[in-house]
Amino acid sequence: MSKVDGAALWANMHLLFWLSLIPFATAWMGENHFEKLPTALYGIALLMPSIAYHPRTRDFAARKEGFDAGARSRPRRERQGVHGRLRCGGRSCVP
Repeated sequence: MSKVDGAALWANMHLLFWLSLIPFATAWMGENHFEKLPTALYGIALLMPSIAYHPRTRDFAARKEGFDAGARSRPRRERQGVHGRLRCGGRSCVP
């Protein structure tokens, strides 16, 4: 990537914000012996960086030369992405 624009900076800041909450959520859950609210916050603190990471990488990959043409030429089952893998329990499956 030769240039960084505002969207790339915001995408990185979004990811870093959610990553910064993991130590807090981990400590709070440990101090409260796995009660419901701290454990739920810990789960959210782990889920949100993964949600923030996926669009960020897709946006960065789209900036590479020739990415769009290659992505459109692949069959749908190969570009199902995160949601398709989650739907199949992490296994590679054909929808």
